[in-house]
Amino acid sequence: MRHVTPRASLWLGIAILVSGQWTLSLLDTAGKLLVQAGYHVVMISWMRYTINTLFMAVTLAPYYHKRYGKSLLHARQPGLQIFRAALLLL
Repeated sequence: MRHVTPRASLWLGIAILVSGQWTLSLLDTAGKLLVQAGYHVVMISWMRYTINTLFMAVTLAPYYHKRYGKSLLHARQPGLQIFRAALLLL
């Protein structure tokens, strides 16, 4: 692993924070525009979380497998994961 200076880490952290905030504001704006266009709020929320989940899984799966040697979908307690998903669904 390469060595990263504290100053480079600081600027990287700032860049990630600013881009994250910018992305969230764009996401909210897109949601408001879709509601004004007549789309149902539940459909917008469902698509928002589905696309986010797929994007993050595709982005993080190779890194996770490289670091831990396991699949991203591996769970130590799958029953609790299913319970948590059911609570989110409700």
